[in-house]
Amino acid sequence: ITTQRPDLAVSDLTVGTSVTNRDGTFTFPVRFTVTNVGDTIAQPSWYDYIYVSTDATWNSGDWSVYQQRPTALAPGASYTVSRTVTAPAYAAGTLTIFAKSDHDGYLAELTEANNLTAGSTITTQRPDLAVSDLTVGTSVTNRDGTFTFPVSFTVTNVGDTIAQPSWYDYIYVSTDATWSSSDWSVYQQRATALAPGASYTVSRTVTSPAYAAGTLTIFAKSDHD
Repeated sequence: ITTQRPDLAVSDLTVGTSVTNRDGTFTFPVRFTVTNVGDTIAQPSWYDYIYVSTDATWNSGDWSVYQQRPTALAPGASYTVSRTVTAPAYAAGTLTIFAKSDHDGYLAELTEANNLTAGSTITTQRPDLAVSDLTVGTSVTNRDGTFTFPVSFTVTNVGDTIAQPSWYDYIYVSTDATWSSSDWSVYQQRATALAPGASYTVSRTVTSPAYAAGTLTIFAKSDHD
């Protein structure tokens, strides 16, 4: 008798542009092809994996997603896996994407050497909100002892990708020269995206508590939360 085996070969890996999500994760499309280059039917089922590596080397411990192939694959036949992947919130830089068929070895094949693709790299990016040009106008003392004064500052996205909404811009009033998250504050929401290099100005009239007469220090902070 002649014995035969299937053989799954992975090819044509393509990875689309990465989008940075508000929570720091990265979303991108992945596509690859699996072909049975063996001489008999590949009997189901097995799993096709997409791996995301922070270096250029595949490792079974790399973060991954997978999906099941529930139907048989004849010799010479192929199928395409297309999936949108959301990877963890790695630091901005380069990620390497790998695709592998039958990672778990459920299928006895002619060879396992062609189950894994060469890596395809993507560049991940992050926004970066920078606060500048803080100005504080003259304070007016109100009848109840509170203080009212105008505050203006600018927020610029100095990063390399869109800042996805939303976040909050804070104005802090401190009784000393050091900012603290417990200082009295007011805030407002930024509800629209901010492109790289773009900026906006926050202008607000603030009424602070009835502190003792003296010196107050005003701070501005974007995305405090």
